[in-house]
Amino acid sequence: MGTPQPSFIFPLVILTFTAVSYVFFVVVYTVQPTPFIDEIFHIPQAQKYCEGSFLEWDPKITTLPGLYLFSIGLNGPVSWVLGHQLCDVFSLRITNLVAAAFMLFTLHKLLIHLHKDKALMKKLKKTAAKPYRLAEVLVDVMADCFSYGLVLACFLVFVMYNGSIVVGDRSAHEATVHLPQLGYFFLFFIIFSLPYAPSHVRPFIKLCRRHLALAVAVLVVSVMVVHSNTLVHPYLLADNRHLTFYLWNKLYGRFSVIRYLMVPVYMFGAYMVHTFIQHRSFVFKALFVACLAASVVPHKLLEFRYFIIPFLLARMQNVSRNWWQLWIETLYFLLINTLTLYLFVSKTFMWDDSPELQRIIW
Repeated sequence: MGTPQPSFIFPLVILTFTAVSYVFFVVVYTVQPTPFIDEIFHIPQAQKYCEGSFLEWDPKITTLPGLYLFSIGLNGPVSWVLGHQLCDVFSLRITNLVAAAFMLFTLHKLLIHLHKDKALMKKLKKTAAKPYRLAEVLVDVMADCFSYGLVLACFLVFVMYNGSIVVGDRSAHEATVHLPQLGYFFLFFIIFSLPYAPSHVRPFIKLCRRHLALAVAVLVVSVMVVHSNTLVHPYLLADNRHLTFYLWNKLYGRFSVIRYLMVPVYMFGAYMVHTFIQHRSFVFKALFVACLAASVVPHKLLEFRYFIIPFLLARMQNVSRNWWQLWIETLYFLLINTLTLYLFVSKTFMWDDSPELQRIIW
């Protein structure tokens, strides 16, 4: 486990993260104080909830109402203290800042829990020969697994009741089989784990040389998948407010050969994911692959947000012991966010059918 970190480190991280995020938040609000992109649906819906109109629902919305309920739960008590309703754009957006800080806290707890699981496995091995103690440990394991089983059961009940995973407007979110999404995820993983990529290049090349026939077979099959199963959602071609629009229209769509040249890069990304989770059990690795496929393959639309949770699940399995590596990773993410903010603020354009200034986001 290494040397325990001082108790003030993580609160300092939370404070710094929140302060930097608030600066970004203020910059965004300054240049874009009105609802933007999907906010034109979400903010009016949240304001209906603020007014107590819980039965009014915009059918174009394809997400569950948890965010709106969270906004009411957070802003409601503050509104009561101040004596006026906090359901304007600024107040509703700032709930994202609170949620981001909470998510960082949650990820920290998950990392601690992962280490606890390792300790639990060691305890299981030590007590395997002591049935009276093994039963005690198994009770703890079953208690931990119950919450996951409950979530899975609730999800299955929801799908059966709803008739689909999608809520709201299903016409633009129909399930399909889009295998290249796995390749896009592996590219996403490389980009957001770039500080760790150089150390994986040589082992990857050695592995390919050692299992040349298998590597060639995977390469050929992947090329065939790219050729026969690459799908393009209409939104990808039409909405120039997203980076994926430019990724496709400037590269993948314009030069089809790039789709095939990227296959070895996807293989390298898959190798990186494997190295990040290789110390976990076979069951975990099998479930990760299955859940990854289930979460990204059914989507026809290429959108980076679909990759965030699988990325975090894989990334958290690898805990770096080198502070310099963590600092590089932190600065790298800060650079990505700064460039994204700069692009959002500086790159503006107009649409013929809209009086609003348009901007570029992820």
